Amino acid sequence: MAQALSDTTSASITRKWWSAPFVWSLGIVAYAILVYGGFARDEVAMWITDLVWTASAAAAALGCFQASRVSDGHAKHAWTLFGIAFSIWLTGQLVWNWHELVKGSTVPFPGLSDLFFTAFGVVSIAALFALREPSAARPLTGRNIGNLALIVCSLAVAIVTATFEPIAMSGHSIVYIAVALLEGFSIILAFILSVYFLWSHRWGLETAPLILVALSYALHATAALLFVHELIVNDFGASDYLNILWILSFAVIHLASQAQVRIATGRSMVANELLQVRKWRIEALIPGLLLLALVAAAIGFHDYLTPRVLAIDAGLLALFAVVMLLRENWIYARERTLTSRLDQSYAELQRARLDVEGTLAELRETEHLLRLVASSGNVGLFEIDLETQQVHFSTEYKRQLGYGDHEMRDDLDEWRKRIHPDDVARALAWAEELKRSPQRDTQLETRLLHRDGRYRWILTQATVRFDDRGKPVAMVGSHVDITRIKETEAALRESEARYRALAAQLERRVIERTAQLQEAYSELEGFAYAVSHDLKAPLRAIDGFSHLLVESAQGKLNAAELDHLVRVRQGALRMAALIDGLLAYSRVERRELQRRDVSLLELVEEVLNERAQLTRAHPVAIECDVPDVTLRVDREALLIVLRNLFDNAIKFTRKVPEPRIEIHAEVDADLVRLTVRDNGVGFNQAYHDQIFSLFQRLQADGDYEGTGIGLALSRKAVQRMNGKLWAQSTPGQGATFYVELPRRS
Repeated sequence: MAQALSDTTSASITRKWWSAPFVWSLGIVAYAILVYGGFARDEVAMWITDLVWTASAAAAALGCFQASRVSDGHAKHAWTLFGIAFSIWLTGQLVWNWHELVKGSTVPFPGLSDLFFTAFGVVSIAALFALREPSAARPLTGRNIGNLALIVCSLAVAIVTATFEPIAMSGHSIVYIAVALLEGFSIILAFILSVYFLWSHRWGLETAPLILVALSYALHATAALLFVHELIVNDFGASDYLNILWILSFAVIHLASQAQVRIATGRSMVANELLQVRKWRIEALIPGLLLLALVAAAIGFHDYLTPRVLAIDAGLLALFAVVMLLRENWIYARERTLTSRLDQSYAELQRARLDVEGTLAELRETEHLLRLVASSGNVGLFEIDLETQQVHFSTEYKRQLGYGDHEMRDDLDEWRKRIHPDDVARALAWAEELKRSPQRDTQLETRLLHRDGRYRWILTQATVRFDDRGKPVAMVGSHVDITRIKETEAALRESEARYRALAAQLERRVIERTAQLQEAYSELEGFAYAVSHDLKAPLRAIDGFSHLLVESAQGKLNAAELDHLVRVRQGALRMAALIDGLLAYSRVERRELQRRDVSLLELVEEVLNERAQLTRAHPVAIECDVPDVTLRVDREALLIVLRNLFDNAIKFTRKVPEPRIEIHAEVDADLVRLTVRDNGVGFNQAYHDQIFSLFQRLQADGDYEGTGIGLALSRKAVQRMNGKLWAQSTPGQGATFYVELPRRS
């Protein structure tokens, strides 16, 4: 029904559009039959001509004012000026009618009516300037300039042919001739401007009215030129054929105003592209039309083709030929350029077509892969039209809820009746927030009812599409079943709770055990001091009484008995040394480290000075190469290490013919490595770890004194300072001990 109504409206507009040309055609034909057919003569012809002129001018003025009333902006102003121009012409025509029809006298020339006719041309020029829009200006092409030049040359030939000899032979005054030429030239200038503006602006739909305006002024200019000729030769009458040209010009301007009315009211029936084609056809036909006009002028005014007129016309025609030649050369060059551009554009179009086909193929392949990925990845898709509320659910979307593709409708109600009641408000709020802030990376977790009657956890992600005005028009998103993940999270939370309980219980047990160990450590510390006091006192007594016994009974005891007493004293002293070693080991473990900056060289020299008496009793060659480097360590702990290593080196080189001890130190960026090397008895590398254990000795007590505690004590001290202690040795070739400590513990 809507289509039928549209067709009816279009038909009505079409009929109204053709009614004006039809009426004008009937009127002009009737006028021509009456006046030129001999049915009306003399005074009757004069009356008919004057009244038809008046009616035509009135119709043209009314049409222009109607176009002004429905137009806006510069068009409204221009058509108002056109209406004023034709109203001025109508006024001049009324003055003409007053003289001819009312007073019955000849219209004077120059007269008041000629003032109005001249003003008509001036106001028409102003209207043409008002009609153009500056923002739509475009540069003239070479063809446009050539056409204008051809028109000017043709008009010049016509003017010279029609007026030169009549003016030369006329007996009229200069004022008479000047007024006649001014009246004609104002209209001719309006015609030239109309053609110039037609070619120098982008008119859009206003091209149709302007073409008609230019045609109207072309007719008017032709009539004006003929009128000037008739005035000069005194041969103007009511039956002149030029009179119909004025009527035609009024008819065409009225049709132009009606075309403007249809454009202003949005009812134009002609496409802009068709108008442009018509305008280009007119431009192409101009040279031929002008040649025909020149031929017509030559035929019409052949009586005035004197030698001097022919000379002037020849010059103008030569100029016409030059302009024509330049115009055709420009058109040829332009066509070659356009053809080259067209070929290039065609090639680019073909490449673009191939690219588009490739892109479409890739798009189809991508869509296919997307469907496969969505299906294999258990990703459902949905799209919602936010204006119509129409929705589309993918097959995977429906499958996740237990339905086939045709078992669940593409309808928002399907979603509304399956979402958990507690999730509705949160889901709607999420959708609104997504439309307000589409750039945010948001997700929504909701519960949807499955076909089996249980709720499934669904993760939804979406994005919003907007139109050119920034209005949200669609929402596209994905739909993933995360029920297993939710169940796993719940199980993990339960396990975490159990583990936290176990950790808390374990922490309490650790605190309890730590307290017990602290208590045991305190008891052990007390025990160590008790052992130190309680065991060493009897040992001192044993040693003391054994010494007194040896002194008092020396003459009474035999050698074996004296040897027994010496062994008792040695056992007591050894036992005391073991107790001292154990106490020292205990102190190293429990004492708090007191780190401070110490010089390694000063510590080594201090130990060497302490052991100077031993080295004098048992001469040994000592080589010391230790840089003056500063360490942040526990001074007393490092002294214990240096003393034990140096004492061992002296002890195990005692039986070597040329004992030698080397002490070196190497400094890296963060470490210091101290080396103590001797040429003593050495040891088997297989027993490396054994020598650093408590009470472990590789030599017999009779060969080398010792308790087996010194190296264990040294390693413990080094470890507490975050260092390392190790040794390398070969039996009979001495031993090398390495101490590695950080410069900043």
